[in-house]
Amino acid sequence: MKIRIEHAGNPLNYGTNMMVTNFMYYLDKYSGNKNEYELDVYNDEDLENYKQQYNEGIMSRKTIDYNLYYSTNIIQKILNKIKRDYFSSYYTKKNLNELCKNTESLVILGGDDLSEYYGIKSLENELYRINYIKNKMNLYLVGQTIGPFKEERITKARVAMEGVKIYSRDPWTTKYLQNDLGLKNISDSRDLAFLPLPYQENKEIEDKILNKYNLNREEYITLIPSGLYESYCPDINIYVNTWVDIIKSIIDMNPDKKIVLLSHVLRPKAGDDRNIIKKIQDKASNLDKMICIYDELTPLQARFILGNGMFTITGRMHGAISTLQMKKPAISISYSVKYNGVIGEGLGLKELIVRGEKDTLWKSGIVKDECLDKIQYIMNNYNTILEDIQIKVDECEERVKVMIEDISNNLR
Repeated sequence: MKIRIEHAGNPLNYGTNMMVTNFMYYLDKYSGNKNEYELDVYNDEDLENYKQQYNEGIMSRKTIDYNLYYSTNIIQKILNKIKRDYFSSYYTKKNLNELCKNTESLVILGGDDLSEYYGIKSLENELYRINYIKNKMNLYLVGQTIGPFKEERITKARVAMEGVKIYSRDPWTTKYLQNDLGLKNISDSRDLAFLPLPYQENKEIEDKILNKYNLNREEYITLIPSGLYESYCPDINIYVNTWVDIIKSIIDMNPDKKIVLLSHVLRPKAGDDRNIIKKIQDKASNLDKMICIYDELTPLQARFILGNGMFTITGRMHGAISTLQMKKPAISISYSVKYNGVIGEGLGLKELIVRGEKDTLWKSGIVKDECLDKIQYIMNNYNTILEDIQIKVDECEERVKVMIEDISNNLR
């Protein structure tokens, strides 16, 4: 069966990569055959990235530039601007009609694109698109955190998603869609990245990446500072200085541990986590204790680094998921409802979330203090926390498997 997967466009966001890869891998596994996957990536290099994560998968690419922003040269860029400014409606419908003509089954993957955190215009375009195509193909919204929406957009969201099969990735989303939007077509699931990645049992890959950076199991702590600093604190200096202070305090508390700074999103350039890692490295005074990783890794390599440390502090939620999937604690610094939904309610680990969505929390030092409190909590209760994570992650894995089986059955 041929299935189109959208929201796969950035494999250098390891969270996106893990969700896309696991969806293909486990759908093939549970359907008992190799499906054909058409991905909405923009170039062959990105397609090859996915093929590297799942060698046996059958994949192709087809780009449909719904928003008319993709260009490879200045002429195409100018033409796209003219199309957006003067012929937007025509080209939008043209692209959607092309999609409907050539697609029998479409999976739109999460995480939280259907929210107001990343721009109202893109959200409204996506809702329009869903409403336009939902009765013309088999449409599934998979692994989603959806909302919240302001009052003026609730009706638009309800109309667009009514009748569409939605698999949420957290209880917050399930309750919100059912209670606030009145939708009845919701299955409560969990994030696809809670499942093991393909080849995760390969100890050779694991040992090789740890050896590359001279990392010994349990002898380091990993930090993932998000490149989306403006989602936390508009003052980049306060944001960076907070991370520097956290590192200094961790070293004081754990003088025998190394600090690993790891990126989890490497594109787009403006949000590349490595931008912040470089600024932290320039300001930090404990460079002999720090290992800054700037290399492009596979999501599996990143997971092995995260899962073999003592614990993780992260501004990227999927960095937390990979750590937890490897049965290690992760402190998540939150800027949206997805953290409470996926980590807090979905896993029952609210005690490992630090609120960071307001600049006052950074300026006042509250983010730093709460991170240090969580670190102390982990250190004081380490073995108990590990046992708790094991049980809760296993439960999440089972929910995701049920979702995949349900989708497989519906597609037959």
